[in-house]
Amino acid sequence: MNRRTLFQTIGLLGVFSLAACANNGQQVAAVPPTVQPAPGPVVTGPAQSGQASWMHRNLNGRRTASGERHDIDDITAAHRTLPFNSYARVTSVETGQSIIVRINDRGPFVRGRIIDLSEAAASQIGIRNAGVGAVTVEPVSSPG
Repeated sequence: MNRRTLFQTIGLLGVFSLAACANNGQQVAAVPPTVQPAPGPVVTGPAQSGQASWMHRNLNGRRTASGERHDIDDITAAHRTLPFNSYARVTSVETGQSIIVRINDRGPFVRGRIIDLSEAAASQIGIRNAGVGAVTVEPVSSPG
């Protein structure tokens, strides 16, 4: 190695050393920080098991017990005791599918049934065609 190459090598090492000192010895992360997913809904009460049914289309547009109009395309439900505008996770025992619904009505008033779902909610968990289905209902803090 001649003198010129030696000085060039030493010079390059000096530049790299200064760059490392400029970061106070800390390395800069080349990977962007990861985004943490939002926490899911938290169960806020005891679970109930029983039969769910769904509210027929002829109820579309009628007032619910909360005062709003029933919309078959909304993800809503009727429950006897859960507060209006609270949320519940409804899970079909048969399909294992679940959905979080907003409580906006009272009912059902048929023995053995614990919740009445909107048509859209019943379709999403796979009980619409059967008319009724075994479910578990868990009150949750929010839709997610």
